[in-house]
Amino acid sequence: MMSDNPNKDDITALDQNMVYYHINKKLSQAVSDNQLNSPMYTLVYVPEKDVFNYGVRSDSQIYYRHEYQKYPPVLKEKMNEGGIIPMYTPTRAKF
Repeated sequence: MMSDNPNKDDITALDQNMVYYHINKKLSQAVSDNQLNSPMYTLVYVPEKDVFNYGVRSDSQIYYRHEYQKYPPVLKEKMNEGGIIPMYTPTRAKF
């Protein structure tokens, strides 16, 4: 799916791509089964830019290949080995 749709916003509707649709449904079910309070999503690392691109989300929002630039460092550290990473909390400026 990612190689067939290489550009930002190549996918803009849930039913536009059947692979996207099926992954969305699986993620949506996982969110429901686990009573999560926020959507799940997949990411693809783009080493040339040192960013992650959003792939499939579990909800109806579509941010296909939008950049996730300010990711927590642990995400990049664990991407090749897998594992559990802590829940993301944005860094806030301390005054």
